[in-house]
Amino acid sequence: MDSETNFLITIIENTLKLTPIMLLMVFGTIFGLFFIFSFLLIFLVNGYYIRTVKDTINGNISIPDWNNIFGLLKKGISYTFGLFLLGIIFQIPVYLLSFGLIFLNFDIPELFISSFAFLLSFLSWTYIPLGTLNYIEKNKFLALFNFKKSFKLYSREYIGYLVLLLVLLGFYSLVEYVASYFLGSVIETFSLNQNLLYDTKFLISQLLWIPALYLLSTAYFTIYLCVAKGAGIYYRNLSLKTS
Repeated sequence: MDSETNFLITIIENTLKLTPIMLLMVFGTIFGLFFIFSFLLIFLVNGYYIRTVKDTINGNISIPDWNNIFGLLKKGISYTFGLFLLGIIFQIPVYLLSFGLIFLNFDIPELFISSFAFLLSFLSWTYIPLGTLNYIEKNKFLALFNFKKSFKLYSREYIGYLVLLLVLLGFYSLVEYVASYFLGSVIETFSLNQNLLYDTKFLISQLLWIPALYLLSTAYFTIYLCVAKGAGIYYRNLSLKTS
């Protein structure tokens, strides 16, 4: 660790008088609360995503307010459950193919099944934004599964939106990979030297992961907003062309 980090750790250690047991309790509390509230956050963010797309379609370029939290949670639960069902629907053919080949005792290369699964995942990734737009337009849960109506929202400009989506997700995946790499190194360090669980300085240094995780979450949410804005602008431009 560099001198600045050591200086910060020393200040925290001397000011708060944290013992290893106290630090472990802090870690447990933080990650326990994060696990408990993660589901609520997913519902809340997905509800906010729907609101952002809808507001953008209506011509509101600014970021929506967070008012009516209950409404956001309600919409988020509905949308998240719909995405979960869509994931199952797109994976059913893979399971049917796999079980069918096993039942018929056909020797098919695993590469074929993997390629088929990848193709369905790609179709799912391509369809979900269109299904979401149809879901918002009709304001009905089942509209998310109306493949015929949803694919009618496709146009050449949609390819550009998918490219933007791919770039944004690629950037986030890179950031997430770097964060996971460093987090993995911390876990490996713990496993190789369990005495570090009683090293106050080392435990305090790991508290620096809290702002790092916050920055990672902020990056993800910012990308999510860009995706929502992009979907809303795409639909709005499409509506202007067809009207």
